[in-house]
Amino acid sequence: MAAGPEMTVGSVLARTFGMIGAAPVRFFGISFLFSALPYMLLEIAGAVNFAGMAVAPNLTPVLIAGAAIAILWLLLYAIAETVLIQLGIALTEGRSVSRAELVAAGLRLFLPVAGISILFWLGVWAGSLLLVVPGLMLATAWSVAAPALIEERIGIFSAFGRSAALTKGARWRIFGLAALVLVIYLVAAAALGIADVAVNGVTAVAAREEASLLSTILSAILQTVFVAVWTALQAALYVELRDWKDGPTGGRLAEIFA
Repeated sequence: MAAGPEMTVGSVLARTFGMIGAAPVRFFGISFLFSALPYMLLEIAGAVNFAGMAVAPNLTPVLIAGAAIAILWLLLYAIAETVLIQLGIALTEGRSVSRAELVAAGLRLFLPVAGISILFWLGVWAGSLLLVVPGLMLATAWSVAAPALIEERIGIFSAFGRSAALTKGARWRIFGLAALVLVIYLVAAAALGIADVAVNGVTAVAAREEASLLSTILSAILQTVFVAVWTALQAALYVELRDWKDGPTGGRLAEIFA
């Protein structure tokens, strides 16, 4: 099969927002349910109070609870990532996918996807110890490992190899795309912080140990949007790279989202 048009940042962004626009309730609903809602519940309940760790007589229970929460968070995110990436790829290729299929894929693949996340960040962290650049190179090379595993039903290590092959020749553009998303996220987070200060005052924000209700709600909104956009971006980047290297397998973007 002949290769398709070369991947561009613009084409990835267009496909990303085309996916979300085709099923906004699903994208934001799943993102909220498996990412933002658990975060809100933990914050409101005060389940983790890191400020109290310094004065706790026995840190072991605190550390165990923190580790358990981190693992739970990773597994819930892996479910959301699996479901939303599969949904995004199906939408952009004009395929219908039922709720039952999404749930089945999420339950079947979330552990391998969580494994990819762990290995990804361990590899990036190890590479970053060598003057940062190797870590960034690995991050771009492995950027579509999760979508490759989810869509092609391959193993974890095969997914890393597939991602490296797909991203070859486009890694600077992928790096620029990731940097753009990160900057937008940081600006949005800063804006929410400013809103919190404007409502509650500098002294109250600086003095409290736990997030206010307003801060929690605003952070949950940001997280809902970010996870939805980030997972759609992963799916869009994978499809663009795959179509570029292997040739299109589904309908073109203009036809699907017309």
